Amino acid sequence: MRPAGMSSARILVVEDDLVVLKALKFALQAEGYEVIGARGANDAIAAVKQQRPDLLILDVSLILDSGFSGIADGFSLLGWMRYTLGAQDFPVIIHTADKSPSIDQHARENKAFAVVRKGSSHRELIETVRRALEQGANPSPPETQPPGH
Repeated sequence: MRPAGMSSARILVVEDDLVVLKALKFALQAEGYEVIGARGANDAIAAVKQQRPDLLILDVSLILDSGFSGIADGFSLLGWMRYTLGAQDFPVIIHTADKSPSIDQHARENKAFAVVRKGSSHRELIETVRRALEQGANPSPPETQPPGH
């Protein structure tokens, strides 16, 4: 793993919407980050196993492609990766359009660093990425950022 806060950090973005995935990759790469894109559970699992990202940006409303039982959404994918792959050592940012309070609760339960709502500026996401890389995994409690703030 690269030192925290370094712009050469490797970020895994798990997002099933190709337009959103490309936009996030572009914004993060423009900041000097190495970005791995995954459009589903299988790609995400392979990336965590093979490339060991420094940070994970995870859409929780994924259209899942895995054959793994018990993986029903992004949170269950995260739990599976942490339990099965030992993926405890990198921070996770939940990126979702869902504004329900249950998302924030699930994020806390899954030890996410922050929840960033889709519709927030890329600048907000980049700042959250920087803080997450500086502070490392598993802060408490996770930050939440409403759209446009």
